[in-house]
Amino acid sequence: MTLNESKLPDVNVLDAVTANLRMAAAYIAKFAIAGLLIVFAGVLTVAAAIAGLVIASIALLLRFVGRQAPKTSTRSRPGWDDAESITLEARRTDNGWRVE
Repeated sequence: MTLNESKLPDVNVLDAVTANLRMAAAYIAKFAIAGLLIVFAGVLTVAAAIAGLVIASIALLLRFVGRQAPKTSTRSRPGWDDAESITLEARRTDNGWRVE
């Protein structure tokens, strides 16, 4: 920038407009990148929530499917009848419990 005869700076208008457009483009690019980051974080959060719900629903499904067979007790096992029921007795000793 130099001074001309009227003591005003010699500024090319096209250079000033180009510089302003570059600055505006830089700000738009920064805001676009920030917006894309926020959108990506939101998409990632929603995807993680959906994955958690899918895992939880599969766990519930497996839990309920696994309970179809009734639990067997010791009396319903083959070879055991009511006459052979066993009663264990436990006593507390100095070293812990003793079962007889």
